[in-house]
Amino acid sequence: MDNNFVKVGKWGECLWGINENGGLFIIEGLADSVSPEGSPWAEVASTITSANTVGTVTFPDGASLSGLFKGCKNMVTADLSGFVTGNVRNMSSMFEGCANLRELDISSFDTRRCSNMHAMFSKCANLEEILLAQDFSAEGDGSTRCDRLAVKEYGKYKKAKPIYVEGFRVIYHDNLDEELSREDRTTPGIKYTVEEPMFSSPSDRAVFVSWNTDPDAKGTYYRPGKTIEALDEDLNLYAIWAWAPVIKQSPQIR
Repeated sequence: MDNNFVKVGKWGECLWGINENGGLFIIEGLADSVSPEGSPWAEVASTITSANTVGTVTFPDGASLSGLFKGCKNMVTADLSGFVTGNVRNMSSMFEGCANLRELDISSFDTRRCSNMHAMFSKCANLEEILLAQDFSAEGDGSTRCDRLAVKEYGKYKKAKPIYVEGFRVIYHDNLDEELSREDRTTPGIKYTVEEPMFSSPSDRAVFVSWNTDPDAKGTYYRPGKTIEALDEDLNLYAIWAWAPVIKQSPQIR
C-alpha cells in the first residue's frame, strides 16, 4: 500500500486504505460479506470523503453489503464500478446516512438476485446522480425494493436520483428518571426549528434551561427556536433543568 495512507486494513482478500485526504481505496480481490458489526472501516467512516475501487472486487455467493457505507456522512463521491455484485443478496442501508454524497457510480452493479435493498439510499439528501447499468433492478429479485428513483436512459447506462429522501431524526429526551423521549424528523432542504420543551417539569423547583447534546450539559446547547440549516446525522437533545435551592428557615430565638 502507498505510504500516503493513514489507515489500512484487509477485507477478505482485498486490501483497503484511506489516504490523508480522506480517499478510500479498495484494492481488487475477493471481499467478505459485511458482518452485523459493520463495515471494515466503520470506526473511521466519518473521515471518508471519497471511495474508489482499484481493479475488480468480487463477493462470495449470498454475500451481504448491508450498511457498507452507512454513516459516511462526509463522502462526496464514490466510484464503485469495480464491484461485481451478481452474488450479493443484501444491499439494505448500503449508503444510508451519506448526507453529502453527490455522485455515485455503481454502473457495474447487478442486483437481479438481490432480496433486500431496503433503505439503500436512505438519508442521501444531496445525491444528484447515480450511474447505473441495465442489470440494476430497483426491485432486486422481485421480493424487495430500494428507494424510489427517477431514472433516465444514458447510452448503455442509466442515470438516476432518489425521488424522496427521508430526513434525519431529532430525538428529544426528558433527561429524567422517567426516560421519556419524543422523536421528530427533519425534511431535506428545509430548515429545522428546535422545539419548545414538551416534557412536564419534574418539580415546582425545576426550570427548563435549554437542550444539550449531552445529558450532563457538556455538549452543544440548542435553545428552543434555534434554526438548524441541515443535519448530517441523527441529533439527540437532552433537556437541561435548573433546580432552585431549598431555603431552610432558621429557628427563631425568643
